[in-house]
Amino acid sequence: MAVSSGAPGRGNARAVIVAERAIRAGQKPGRPSGTARVAVDQEDVAQLRFAAASKVAEETHAAAAEYVYVTAGEGEVVVDGDRYPVARATAVYIPPGARHGFVVASGGDLEAIQFFARTRQKESGR
Repeated sequence: MAVSSGAPGRGNARAVIVAERAIRAGQKPGRPSGTARVAVDQEDVAQLRFAAASKVAEETHAAAAEYVYVTAGEGEVVVDGDRYPVARATAVYIPPGARHGFVVASGGDLEAIQFFARTRQKESGR
């Protein structure tokens, strides 16, 4: 599916949804707990939706910091074993290499926008 807004080359913003993928559940292998709609080719921005009362499996990103802005719902983000409550209008910073996941409250789906800031590795010889 592709969605764009604005006209390319005219200075307007343009976003393209290049893929929609399932987010794996931490409690029930093989059953997705949500979806991510990737908004740019490099997968640096995505719209997330996690099902109510679900647990999203923990993961790490060695070469990227992750920012998540919650737009709807409630739950917890788990970062390196510590739990933090999240709700609408909460912004979360997850440093590179931190193990993290989500636990969604039973009252409704959790929706968020996810951004990645990739780290630059030093080139050898410099």
